[in-house]
Amino acid sequence: MDLNWESPSRREVATTATFIDSEAHKTHDGFGGSSKLDLERGEYVKFRPYLALKIYIDTVLGIRVQGDSWDGLCEKINGIEDRYRNRKESLWHLIWYKMGDYSSMLDGWVALIPDAYGLTVVKTGLAVVFKLAEHSAEKRNKIFKTFAELRNALMRADPTRTSFRANKEVAVCAEHLYQTVVDSIEDMILLTSQEKSTWRRLIPKFKHKTPAPDPDTILQNVVDHTKDFERAVGMARDQVIESTAVVSQDTNMRTTMIQWEVSSTKNNTEILRSDIEKKSENSERRHQELCNFIIGQIEAKSKIAKRESALEDGSLSLKNQLMTLLLEVVSMNRFCEIIVQPSSTEDKPLDIKRMFQHPNEDFRRALVHKSRFNAATQGQVQSLLRHERLHRWVTHHHPDLILVDANINSSGLSKVSAISVFCATLVSSMIEVHPDDVVVQFFCGLHTAPLDPWHGPNGLVRSIIMQLLMKLVKMNILDLKFINNRDYLRDLEEHDLNALCDTLYSLVPQFPADTRVYCIIDSISWFDKDKTFAELATVMEWLQCMVEDRSLIPIFKIMLTNPMKSNRRMKELPVFKENPSRIVTLSSRNLIPMGISNRAIERQLSRSPSPSPLTPKKGVSRTARPESYDDDYDEW
Repeated sequence: MDLNWESPSRREVATTATFIDSEAHKTHDGFGGSSKLDLERGEYVKFRPYLALKIYIDTVLGIRVQGDSWDGLCEKINGIEDRYRNRKESLWHLIWYKMGDYSSMLDGWVALIPDAYGLTVVKTGLAVVFKLAEHSAEKRNKIFKTFAELRNALMRADPTRTSFRANKEVAVCAEHLYQTVVDSIEDMILLTSQEKSTWRRLIPKFKHKTPAPDPDTILQNVVDHTKDFERAVGMARDQVIESTAVVSQDTNMRTTMIQWEVSSTKNNTEILRSDIEKKSENSERRHQELCNFIIGQIEAKSKIAKRESALEDGSLSLKNQLMTLLLEVVSMNRFCEIIVQPSSTEDKPLDIKRMFQHPNEDFRRALVHKSRFNAATQGQVQSLLRHERLHRWVTHHHPDLILVDANINSSGLSKVSAISVFCATLVSSMIEVHPDDVVVQFFCGLHTAPLDPWHGPNGLVRSIIMQLLMKLVKMNILDLKFINNRDYLRDLEEHDLNALCDTLYSLVPQFPADTRVYCIIDSISWFDKDKTFAELATVMEWLQCMVEDRSLIPIFKIMLTNPMKSNRRMKELPVFKENPSRIVTLSSRNLIPMGISNRAIERQLSRSPSPSPLTPKKGVSRTARPESYDDDYDEW
């Protein structure tokens, strides 16, 4: 009948176990051991030949264990063992422990019977045998001699070096010896108990046992299996020794060969090292020679390249200078003289250096007057810092123009007012906080005399041109090609206002993109006179065109101030009439008396500009807020 592997039964399990027992250990020693197949459970279980002996020991010792508690039974059996162990002079004690160190004696027994519970049962069973034979010294001595010889054989096998189950033959003999020890104890119990009526009544005969032979046969069986075990151990040891000898000889031969090869390799390595060092020295020398040659060639080429580049740069510069000379209508020096030359002193020698210093002199003169004004007046002009329109003028990323009416009634005919001091302070703060920005200024109140070189709107435009000119020269980006005909030059020489304004319009776009160009014009009302208003209107028209030019490259910002209030005709100028938000009027209400402070102005200027275009908060107009000047400065 064929095997059914789809639904394995006891037959298939037994076949599989047979294969494992006969072949698996050949693959690896781990498949050895003394475990046995439990066909009912279909799996391998521990080898436990002592189970029947345990049952009868329970009966002999009068132990009653509830249920199937092996732990409780073990504790009671260990108690019996302890009583025998305390009698160190007893034969039972000598079988297990001999004399001296207990652990070294027990190693052999543990190696033979690795199951701690089984070892306890066997030891206790042997104690029962000694108890049954307590009246026969001859029997006790025979039993002791037999088991003492077994103990000595186990010690000679030295289980500390290797396991009894590491070799198949030794493992089989150890298993048979284990079984023989258990069987001999059972047979001795049966045989001895027949001689004692009290024990015979307590212990029924083993159902699986045949009538016990005589004691000599039982003990001889133990002796025979002990010898078989020793013989198997000896053969295994001899095999290991022979195998070790073969391996040692082979290893010795291989070591000798390796030693010879290592010596040969060492000699060859020394020869190679010497050759490599020689070749390395030659290569290094050649490499250095090649490097020196290449460096020399590169230096020679570099000298030629530098020479040719210098000649080319010189030629280019000369050509450009010649081109400028041939095409320019006016030189920079001549242009500077035209701008700073007062119309009333054309025949007098001109101090150009002093003329160029006038913005700095005006700046110092304005700051000197700071102490003349009380805290209330200074606080009124400084309230401009809190005005939303000034905030937009400073932070907006596009050109812009505003007129600030300081609304100071006490200003009168003073040429330098509190708003003038504020403008000078604002200029110094801008230069301090944003040194890369371009800042120019003009104080109209300091140039009211008809003979002043910078008198009137004409002088204002020329002063702004002169200051921008110096900035462009310093940045090395000045270009006068826009003066491309003699008529234009003649108009400039005559200080024609439209030509001057057109020149200003041509200079401002020469600054790089995103450059902020601030133009601060203080007290413009000094030119709001009948004799100069027409020129002022012309200048304002040009300034309006510049800040409204959508193609203007830099960010051009203009601030004009009036110490009092602008009159009607000033407000009617197109630049303000078309965009009334360009006029900012300060209020004298809710003022905080304080001096004009560089620190306060610089703190406001230091704040990051708002993104462009400026987006007002919801519900807030982008035009100037009406008279809301009592806000804190920090609202910027």
